[in-house]
Amino acid sequence: MTRLIKNLLALIVIAIGALWSLQGIGLIGGSFMTGQSQWLYIGIVTALVGWWDWPGRTRAAEPTRAECLVAGSDEIARRRSL
Repeated sequence: MTRLIKNLLALIVIAIGALWSLQGIGLIGGSFMTGQSQWLYIGIVTALVGWWDWPGRTRAAEPTRAECLVAGSDEIARRRSL
């Protein structure tokens, strides 16, 4: 559940950054941000922060041999040592 919430929050931050960027270059109107180049840069930075915090972008590390042995998975530990 926590991972789902983190993914959703990261995607919302990315979407807000994209919106601000599009407003900054004037593609989306109706705001004081429209046509203001500073919002392009603020939006790019915001989207990058959202991407950086997105937990779904990294793969979990494989367990070490010691972790496999402790967990009782001797077969996995043996395959990893090959």
